[in-house]
Amino acid sequence: MIFCDDAIWSTRTYHAGDGLRFTDYNLALQAAIAGQGFIIGSTSILRDLVEANLLINPFPCGVATDIGYDLVTTETAQSRSEGATFIEWTKQEAHSSDFHEPGVVSVVSR
Repeated sequence: MIFCDDAIWSTRTYHAGDGLRFTDYNLALQAAIAGQGFIIGSTSILRDLVEANLLINPFPCGVATDIGYDLVTTETAQSRSEGATFIEWTKQEAHSSDFHEPGVVSVVSR
């Protein structure tokens, strides 16, 4: 779901052309910070860089996704107090107010 006025998208045209292209996200991120292009990424991942004025968010909108994370563990590790504590901490962090995007965590035992 896109939370953006269609007028924003219809008035701007972007052409990748023959410029830089990366298959490594970290290289693409460094190029964007250096002013050599743009990057599309998660608000929660790029927030600190935007707040430090290393990147800008040119659109007053966002895209909601159903992307989540799986915490994969063994039943033995999950039954240990350290494992259970880590799993609960991870769930709390994913749902904390520090995240602008909803955090989804599922625990998968193997």
